[in-house]
Amino acid sequence: MKQYRKRNASRDRFIRASHILESVIQKNFSKKGFEDSSLVFRWRDIVGKEISEVTRPLKLNVSKENKLTTLKIQVNRAYAPQISLSLDQIKAKVNQFFGYRAISEIVLQQRGPYSFKEMNKENNFTKK
Repeated sequence: MKQYRKRNASRDRFIRASHILESVIQKNFSKKGFEDSSLVFRWRDIVGKEISEVTRPLKLNVSKENKLTTLKIQVNRAYAPQISLSLDQIKAKVNQFFGYRAISEIVLQQRGPYSFKEMNKENNFTKK
């Protein structure tokens, strides 16, 4: 906190919360295996609207021995069977986003229907 005060002490201005929280957020993402936070923030752009409404990335595990990377995704329990059928599609989209074969496996973690606060009541995933 002192480093921000030194930088702006001569101006007597407020500090943007994004500047303060940036290092805190990056540390938390690093603990979860996300060195690059763009996967979390751009999840909807990567996998699409329908899939992103019922899923979210939780953790990225990198195995040093086997050089395997596992992406753990949290999914709404009601949509788990549908999402499990599209795991290859999700893996292809994530690998395309990174530009190389970054993900070798995807693991699903199921949660109850109320774990996604932002989920809309009307979901277009089942509608066609």
